[in-house]
Amino acid sequence: MDIQSRTLLLRSLLAQLSEDAPRDAAVLEGDPARVMIGLRDLAELGLISGQLLHGEQSDGQGLLLISATEITLTRRGAAFKAEP
Repeated sequence: MDIQSRTLLLRSLLAQLSEDAPRDAAVLEGDPARVMIGLRDLAELGLISGQLLHGEQSDGQGLLLISATEITLTRRGAAFKAEP
């Protein structure tokens, strides 16, 4: 995935999340595999929190998520989302 695609994915996920309304990965818009990759990236950046379960498979960035529930933005994530 190129940098522009990844940036669009992360922005899309941030737009679907909030600080006070937990969501599960299954209800987020987008290709499920890409959503999980994006959520992993957001978690690594400290922009989200939730119940994130890593599987045994990995890619060049590390272990892939197999489940993500109760996802909310952290304060840092909310601040990042608010930036233009």
